[in-house]
Parts: sequence; C-alpha cells; structure tokens
Amino acid sequence: MTARAARSSKRRRQAKATAFVLTTLSLGLAQKEARAGGLYVNDRGVRANGRGGAFVAGADDADAMWYNPAGLNEAGRSVFFDVMVPFYSSSFQRKSRIIDASGNPVTLNFPKVESSAAPLPMPKLALTIPFGEKKELTAGFTIGVPFGPYSAVLSYPESVNGQPSPSRYSLISMDGSLLLNIGATIAFAPAKWLQVGAGVQLLAGSFSTKVVFNANPNDRLIGAPEDPQYDATTQLNAAPILSPSANIGITLIPIPEVRIGFSAQAPYIVSAPGNIQVKLPQASIFDNAYQSGEDVRIKFNLPAIFRVGVEVRPVPRLRAEIALVREQWSTHHSISVESQNVNLNNVTGFPETFRILNTSLVRQHQNANSYRLGGEYRVDLDKRTKDDPKKQTIDLRLGIRYEESAVPVNYVTPLTIDSNKFVLSGGAGFNVNERWRIDASVTALLFGTIEVAPEDARVGKVNPVVGNPTTLEAVNGGTYTAFDLMVGAGLNYKW
Repeated sequence: MTARAARSSKRRRQAKATAFVLTTLSLGLAQKEARAGGLYVNDRGVRANGRGGAFVAGADDADAMWYNPAGLNEAGRSVFFDVMVPFYSSSFQRKSRIIDASGNPVTLNFPKVESSAAPLPMPKLALTIPFGEKKELTAGFTIGVPFGPYSAVLSYPESVNGQPSPSRYSLISMDGSLLLNIGATIAFAPAKWLQVGAGVQLLAGSFSTKVVFNANPNDRLIGAPEDPQYDATTQLNAAPILSPSANIGITLIPIPEVRIGFSAQAPYIVSAPGNIQVKLPQASIFDNAYQSGEDVRIKFNLPAIFRVGVEVRPVPRLRAEIALVREQWSTHHSISVESQNVNLNNVTGFPETFRILNTSLVRQHQNANSYRLGGEYRVDLDKRTKDDPKKQTIDLRLGIRYEESAVPVNYVTPLTIDSNKFVLSGGAGFNVNERWRIDASVTALLFGTIEVAPEDARVGKVNPVVGNPTTLEAVNGGTYTAFDLMVGAGLNYKW
C-alpha cells in the first residue's frame, strides 16, 4: 500500500469513528429522565457486571475510569458506549405497634403497597485517546446517566383501596429527576510493571421527590396520630446539583500472569439550592392558610469507595479476579432540608407568619463491604491464525458477589430497601475483529425478605410544624421485598 493510500485509509477510519462518536453521543443525550434513589443498587458497566463487578486489577477499557483509572492505559484509542436497563420491583406491608385503650400493645397490619415504574435505560458514552512518544499516556472522557453506580427506581401509589398509602410518609415518587455524571481521566504507564491514573468527576443535574409530611401541630395531644386531614403532600426539587469528586488508581504487574489493583473514589458532597411546594392539609385550621416563599437548601453525602483486586491469567485465554469493595456509607446520616424563606401564613392558633422548621430525613447508613469473584474465558469462533485481524472470538463471563447492607435493618424504609444479598451475573463479549467488540450481560440482585419489627423501627414521620416534644410513631416497621434484574448491552470500537 502506498503512503498516500495509507493516509486515505486512515482518514476514512477517522471519519467513521467521528460519525460513530456523534451518533452515540446523540443517543446518550437523548435520555430525558432518570430517577435516583437513596442507595446504590448495582455497580456500573456491562462488561464489568458480566464479571460480577470484579474489575479492579483487570480493568482495561473505558470502564476503568470508574473502577480503577490506572487501567485506562490499556484501553487504546477507542469509543465506548453501553446502556443498562433495570427491572426493579419492591413491596412494603407496614406494621405498627400501638397501645390500645386497655394499655395493651397491639400490632396493626396495613395493606401491602408495591413500587411500579417503567424500565428506564441508562446510557454511558466514553472516549479514550493514548498519546506520548511511546503511548505511555492515555486520556479518557465520559458522560453517563449515571457514570457511577446505579440507584433504585422507586415509586409508590398515593392511595390504596381508597385510603392514604401506608408508604406515604417515606416516599411517593421520584419522578422528574435528571442526574448526569461527567468525568475526565489521565493514566500513565512509566514502566511495564506499573500503571497509575487519576480522574475528576462532576455530578450534575436535578433531584425531585414527592413525600407526605405530617402537619399536625398537636400530634398525640389533640387529634389521632396520622390523621389524613393533616397530611401535607410535598414536592421537593433540588437544582442545579453541581457536586465534584475525584478518584485515583494504581495497578502493579509483578509478572505477566498476575495483576494487583487499588483504587479510591472520593465522596460526593451535595449542597444544592432547591424549592418546596406544599399542598396544605384539609384540617380546618388550614382553611385560610397559604404558603409564602419556597427556597430551601438540600444537603447529603454520597460515600467514598475503596477497591482492591487481584487478577490472575494462568493461560492467555483465561482471566479470573477476586476483589473487595468498601463503601463508606457512615457519612450518609441524613438528607437535610434547610428552609431559607418558607413560611405558613394564617394558620389558626399559630402566629400570623410561621416559619417552617428545618427538616432532616433520617438515614443513618453504615459502612458496607462487597466481596467479588469473576472472570472471562476466550473461545475461538473460527480457525484463522492467532494474529489475523479478522479473527472472531467470544469472551464468556461469569461473576458472583456478596454485598453487605449499608442500611441497618431498623432504618430500612420504602425509600431505601436493602439487605445483605447475593448478586449473580453473566455475560459475553463478541469480538467481531480487532476493532469491534459487542458486549451483553444479565445481573440478578437477590434481596430476599426483610422484616423490620415495629418495636425496633426507628424512622418516624416528618412533622415540620410540631409544637411539642412528644415522640412520634415509627413509620418503617413491616415486611419488605425487593428484586432487581439488570440487562445491558455495549459497543466498543478501537482504531
């Protein structure tokens, strides 16, 4: 091939790559709505999920930007696009302990409620570019919905059998949220045995949730507890959310058959302006009342994450990794809603203008570990020679992990359903040739049944106008179930 023909071929490949970038970017940004729950449910990436999330030491494509940025050194010049679709379902049958007229404890059973939401595709797009005299440096850029772990999609009915929903004090819905994570990473391979990398991320977008507050100023003194006449349906919106974070990683290669990876992800500290709209209760004391002002500030923390993994490659076709992931959820104590100028006016028995108190949605999460085992095995699909660029192969992937819950059982709520769980996954990567790889994976999260004894429940209903120190009944006691099946597909192109 002449030098001119070679240059022409290279330009054609670059034009195709540019068209592919623009097409996948338009697909990724066409996503109009995403919902975010209060807890990570499943980790990121189609290929990584096929390996059970054991993708720290072995990270070597664009998903290294999340799992271990040092691995980006092996991604080459590539465009990477994947999408995962969660099929999440959950239920809650509330139980509450009360004292009857005779002074005896009685357990009340409420109707069961089930979450419902249409499956919502969550895409991610990434670009990696090596540079330097010996291609010892690699830069990566990504945008995703989200870029990091996926969150639960939860929405519950406002009423059941004509009565207010038992889950209303924890959650009605999170419709209308849009969260993007934008990241940039640089990786460096100073020697054959050492790779290092670091990245920065920005969590950006908006967060919306609808919940019911109890607005009885004399709860338990005058009026029955949870009297629906005092229910105040509240829409809370936080925007814009702009929360930066960063991560670092290192991979050691003592011998070609062994890799040891470490990475650390800094926490996201969210402090965003927002607004709150309250549908005032039907009780007579609110007949002439109205809300003035709507500005609030929402604050919460998402955890730091630490990862370590060891991958072995006993033969060229086989890769197996064992990994440990620790999430520092103990920093996630609550979701704080600070009133800036929100007032209730003309409430009977109140001052003419009553400022809404700051509100805290109790979380009290704890640190959690995840133990992961997974790998992949390459199978030839034709008999071409090993170095033939058109040779087709398939990578078969399997993985299993055991995850500890970040939510103490007495703090489980319909907003955050979690338990110690097993996660089973499998997938495959079809290597069409040396440039194209098509990925697919299926992941099942097995939560089981969660029982929160009413006497042990610790999450009470929120009352921003309470006028007395009386302890309010917990609203999170009962039986919970959850199941999540995630299906994903991806495309990786190198040139």
